Amino acid sequence: MRNLEAPDSPDVLYRYRGSEIPRSRPIFQGDVFEDVIVPGFDDSPTLALIITHACSLRAGTELRSRLLMGIVELSNIKFSWNGNFRMMALPNLLEDPRERQFVVEFDNIGSVMTQSLDLDKRVACLSDLGVLILQQRLAHHFTRSVIETDTLFDQCANVLTEAELLEDWVEASIKFDNNWDDKYKLTLNQFEDFIKDKRDLLKYPSKRSEVRRVVHHEINRRFGNLL
Repeated sequence: MRNLEAPDSPDVLYRYRGSEIPRSRPIFQGDVFEDVIVPGFDDSPTLALIITHACSLRAGTELRSRLLMGIVELSNIKFSWNGNFRMMALPNLLEDPRERQFVVEFDNIGSVMTQSLDLDKRVACLSDLGVLILQQRLAHHFTRSVIETDTLFDQCANVLTEAELLEDWVEASIKFDNNWDDKYKLTLNQFEDFIKDKRDLLKYPSKRSEVRRVVHHEINRRFGNLL
């Protein structure tokens, strides 16, 4: 059987961690939040990771009302990427010099109300590679099939790209202040109005760069040369 993919180093799993996470980053598969109550377990707030697939998180730019999330726990085992198929390791997850070993077990999953997630309590965002490794391990856990990460990328490259473009749009359009949440909703609507007739083009590798160019041109037109 082919092996599941392993990261070359812990750091390549993450796009952002801790204080470096911008509010402009849209909520995405693989994001880890603290103080989450996962139904079906006890009522204690815990670290939890978004399991819902990147392509199923949203209708347009609007998040689904509920997301599947897995409990993230400290592990006493020495994790090996060649095995431990029921879990995903999250090494060096926190800004913590002890570099403790965290894992998410795919059996410890529940449906969480999206409105309960607090952006200020997001502690990590996986990189594109991290998301693909998570997807590969999830698929293997539920199907016992090994799907190459290149194949998985082909299926979700459009939403990975859209998430980056939305982050760029939000970063350029609003800055953090007391009215950030209200401005964010308005910004999402503006982005949706602009991207909705271009979204299908992101499914085609040959057209993806042109969509990037057009979106970045619009960002600069609306908000100034900030990219």
